[in-house]
Amino acid sequence: MFFTILYLIFTAILLTFLFSSLFRNRGPWGSFGAFLAIIFLVMFAFTLWVPPLGPVWNDVAWVDALFVGLIIALLLSAAGEPRRRDASPAKEKEVDLVAEAKADKGAVVVFGIFFWSFMIIMSAFVVFGIIRFFQAI
Repeated sequence: MFFTILYLIFTAILLTFLFSSLFRNRGPWGSFGAFLAIIFLVMFAFTLWVPPLGPVWNDVAWVDALFVGLIIALLLSAAGEPRRRDASPAKEKEVDLVAEAKADKGAVVVFGIFFWSFMIIMSAFVVFGIIRFFQAI
């Protein structure tokens, strides 16, 4: 179990660093920590609940966890705000700041509720998986 957790932490940090630095995308929340927490919790819950499908090394199903982490990272990146490239960056645009702030506030509230409910559900999966793991020993 120790090597599994160590591998999951390392893989989650590696995937988060890869997506945030190379692709410049940190998911819909735009936070390194949120991206890392989601990837880690999903990979941890997956390894606790799903029996190993691929090769196992030191009781770590490394291909399964890497594949799930990569899929979740891609999904979070797709859900993130796309980068906008202006053809003329020097050109100033008139923007209704009040309307933009109201739209952003609604999106932040929805994503905040989704984030915390997802984190609670994933944490519950991990806790119940750990309990199940120790009961089986």
